[in-house]
Amino acid sequence: SAGPSSLIPPSVSSSINSVCELSNMPGLALHERLLLQQVAGCDVFISSGQDTPWGRVYGGQVLAQSLGAAQRTVPAEHRPHSCHGYFLLAGECAVDILFEVERVRDGRSFSTRLVKALQKGKAIFQMSVSFHRDEESPVFQAQEKEFHALFRSHGVKSIATPEDLLEKQKPQPLINADIAGDSESLLIAEGYSWKMAWCRCKNLQLPEHLHCAALAWASDANFGRVVGGAVFGSHSEQIGMMMSLDHSIHFHRPVRVDDWLLFHSRCTVYVGGRGFGRTEVFTRQGALVATINQEVLARPRAP
Repeated sequence: SAGPSSLIPPSVSSSINSVCELSNMPGLALHERLLLQQVAGCDVFISSGQDTPWGRVYGGQVLAQSLGAAQRTVPAEHRPHSCHGYFLLAGECAVDILFEVERVRDGRSFSTRLVKALQKGKAIFQMSVSFHRDEESPVFQAQEKEFHALFRSHGVKSIATPEDLLEKQKPQPLINADIAGDSESLLIAEGYSWKMAWCRCKNLQLPEHLHCAALAWASDANFGRVVGGAVFGSHSEQIGMMMSLDHSIHFHRPVRVDDWLLFHSRCTVYVGGRGFGRTEVFTRQGALVATINQEVLARPRAP
């Protein structure tokens, strides 16, 4: 079937701040938010917040901007191959975010950076990033039949193409934080604890090296939904608190986010109030370009 199926109901001083103040611009496009302003030629960058329907900064934005800041400090031939971040405090939309980058190691093949995102002098997010210079090597990927077996376990017999789905549904923003209309998503199928969709960023005016940062922006989209759905099903009113704890991305191949990518997201375990989600990202040709993991705190509402 070409249509979608669903099993669920529809540390920088105040002097820097005074010099580099930015206004909160709710309609700022993604490529503009990722092109951070550098402070006084040092490894400190600044960005405005971005309005969201829930009144706090979207975690994927801080993640993407942290990665973009780290990329500004490494040679162009070094690509990010992995990053691991921790969400420490909820970010305020109306407050500028400062990104401090620490150059931990610079080698011929690998570079390592630590990034701290701050608002009002307090860290709201911290991330380590490793970069790798491209190397020639043999290529391996798990056999295609293994992935089809996983999809069939969800009851998905075939994967509709974006063109097929566009004939039957209108693209939706990847996440409701996308008030600028930077993304579109086409649902393939979903259940309480999993979701499959084609996603892409549109009207993107980014240099090629920032497509990884744009993928990081998109990578935070589905985890709350699949973790909450796995535990509480259709009874979302039973969730008392939900927040992202940590987030990791492994970039396996160069990626372009302005073409359709298949996002397969699922919750694998929930224990002690913490749920673990995993997303694999594929190209239209079936190449695995990234693997994303996130731990989510999902506490039941107190009786």
